[in-house]
Amino acid sequence: MKKKALYISSAVATALILWAGIVYVMNQRPGGHDVGAMEQAAKAASEAEAARSAEREQAAVEISSYQYTETYIHPARDFAFKYPAGFAVTPLPSGEAEAITIQSKTGKVGIQILITPVDGPDADVTSQMINDSVPDMSIDSAQEVQIGENRKGLAFLSDNPAFDGASREVWFMWRGKLYQISTYAAYDGFLKGLFGTWQFNSAAR
Repeated sequence: MKKKALYISSAVATALILWAGIVYVMNQRPGGHDVGAMEQAAKAASEAEAARSAEREQAAVEISSYQYTETYIHPARDFAFKYPAGFAVTPLPSGEAEAITIQSKTGKVGIQILITPVDGPDADVTSQMINDSVPDMSIDSAQEVQIGENRKGLAFLSDNPAFDGASREVWFMWRGKLYQISTYAAYDGFLKGLFGTWQFNSAAR
């Protein structure tokens, strides 16, 4: 099991660097040491978070009515998925790694897919493998998911900081890459709906 953990360690490290960059940008605040200004900034941040939480709750209700009518086919990796009309799919390649975002026009609802190379052959992704590679990562309500005909991945709730510490995740390996699909925990229905349309190999063409 330790050997398999090493296979995904570099991929997880790459993903955590990407997440750290997202969190760093999202959490920048003006500098200074004025106590009044700091209190005002803290109050504004709290109010903004409350507003975002309310938006996510409303979006979670709307997700149940989504129709997955549009198709995205990856030009190189032999997979495809369907997504709702009005959403934008944006690939963001970075060397051997790649990120794909699927976002609504307002940007309030979205999913992030990180694709990173692994150091070894494909393997089923398990809770133990993730714990061995990222000991501090929370894994709750874990469930196996079938990937293609012979591979298994893991769906779970976690504390991904890019999603305010409450995320829904699906991780799996496919053809030398680790796929990490993430969104806010409140958008679990959206991730399930999109991933339920995912196809591999010739079925994606």
